[in-house]
Amino acid sequence: MNDELIAKTPIGEIVVGIKSDHDYPGIFVELRGEHLNDRFKEGAVRLAWVEYSSDKQCLQTIAYGDGNADDYTHLIEHEHILKTFE
Repeated sequence: MNDELIAKTPIGEIVVGIKSDHDYPGIFVELRGEHLNDRFKEGAVRLAWVEYSSDKQCLQTIAYGDGNADDYTHLIEHEHILKTFE
């Protein structure tokens, strides 16, 4: 079973896949292709993660806006997702 969804673009393939970190289950989005600014020699540039944080017990989106940086540029903790019945 293929755990990736691939969309071909003129600059490479946008790939969505399942993260393997059990403490942060979710998906990753990356760009794969030739002539990318692949500083970390992974064959891909990280774009985003959408994941559940076990530490914070919340759903979050992490965006990598700089292909040269190891750290993310934006972190969004999603709010008002689950209904609470109080």
